[in-house]
Amino acid sequence: MGDSHVRSAAKGITYRVFGSLATMVISYAFTGDWKISSGIGAADLFVKIGLFYVHERAWEKISFGRTSQGYSLREKESRLPEL
Repeated sequence: MGDSHVRSAAKGITYRVFGSLATMVISYAFTGDWKISSGIGAADLFVKIGLFYVHERAWEKISFGRTSQGYSLREKESRLPEL
């Protein structure tokens, strides 16, 4: 069982919001201009959300690290009932 498209998108958005805020602060440190650093941060946000989504969906098609049931061994063990 893999992530839904909505979950992949939500993960990308939340991750990128934090990353883009960091990019804005770093950009401000270099430029000293909030307007420029905000533009850089906004571009970073949208481009990298799209890249993350494509990356996530591509990994959904790769069987590396999964068992035939779609779980890795560690995930499968964590789903077993406790005795």
